[in-house]
Formats: sequence, structure tokens, C-alpha cells
Amino acid sequence: MKDHYQVLGVTRDSSRNEIKKAYRSLAMRFHPDRNPTNQQEAEEKFKEIHAAYEVLGDESARRQYDYLFVLSQMARDAKGDAFSSISDEEGLRQLLRQLADLGLDFGTVHMHGCRRGFGRRCWRW
Repeated sequence: MKDHYQVLGVTRDSSRNEIKKAYRSLAMRFHPDRNPTNQQEAEEKFKEIHAAYEVLGDESARRQYDYLFVLSQMARDAKGDAFSSISDEEGLRQLLRQLADLGLDFGTVHMHGCRRGFGRRCWRW
């Protein structure tokens, strides 16, 4: 899976307008009609640019993509065990902070002793 930010040549903290500007510039540059000599190659690149913009241009899709990126980074850092970094309470807090920075709001997590969830303790958000 390619990094959509790299495809468009923008950073992760780029604004929506910067992403739109980068998309338009690249779309004009790699449009198949503007590249008659390399039409097949230009068409593939154009599709890749369009797919990246579809994700990054929509705020909710961009948040989901960033969320999955954080999880994939954690999996790579864990060297095989994707959840080793959240095995303790501080690791979980760090993960929730990273996800909150991406715009996901979990509110406050409290552990309580209710019996919902087939007799196990449950997380109340």
C-alpha cells in the first residue's frame, strides 16, 4: 500500500487547500491526454493520484487513513507483535493520545465493575 501523502507530495499536517493544490498540479501534469507518448504510464500515475486525493480530500476518510497509519506504525515498531506497545496502561494512554491527535474523540475511559459483556469487566466511554 502506497502512502497517499507521498503520492501527492504533501506532509501529514498539510491543510485541505494544500492537498487540493497538490492534487490539481499533479493531475494536470500526469493526465493521459497531456502525455501522448507515455499514455499508459501517465494513466496509471493519474489513477494513483486520484485515489490518494479521494482519501485525503475527504476529512473523515483522511482521519480513518491516519488512524490506520498509526496502527501500522505500531505494528512495524513492535517487530511482530502489533499490540506489545499497548500491553500496559501507559502504552494504551499513548495510543489513545495519538488517535486523539488525529481527531478521534474517545472521551474519558473508565474501568468499572459492571457485569455487561458476559461477566467480564467492560470499558465505559
